[in-house]
Amino acid sequence: MRRVEVDVLVCGEKALNVFDAIIRWERYPQLVPQIRSTMVHSTWPRAWGSSSWEVEAPTGKLRWIQEEHFLRDRLEVRFDMTSGDFESFAGRWVMRQQGLDTALFAEFDIDAGTPCVGSVLEPMIELTIREIVETAVHGMFPRIRTEGRLGHATLSA
Repeated sequence: MRRVEVDVLVCGEKALNVFDAIIRWERYPQLVPQIRSTMVHSTWPRAWGSSSWEVEAPTGKLRWIQEEHFLRDRLEVRFDMTSGDFESFAGRWVMRQQGLDTALFAEFDIDAGTPCVGSVLEPMIELTIREIVETAVHGMFPRIRTEGRLGHATLSA
């Protein structure tokens, strides 16, 4: 099992606007080259949603279906894979207003399977997740600051 944490500061945006943009899963294939497709089965304003994902990773195509819980009053989205190519995949997105900016925290727990397989695949999947989060958020908002391990300091349009 591997935990991936990504912190992004979205400059000059309200947390509620960031929440509303983050949950637009159908936009992700246009924002992130590694995301081949998403299909939204149900979404906000329902409290629970569901979506299907196909992502190109260094290990090949990864597919899964996830269930989402939208906690808009808490500016949080939780998800849990219901079926797919991982042993387990779950996480959350949390937004917090910090003055004029929004702090976005994304946390993902991945279990690729047996320890031997996981020790090889999970580091590559971690890098893919980091790239996806930072690229997607930057595609939605032109001014972000990251403290991720990809080496980005500030991205702006």
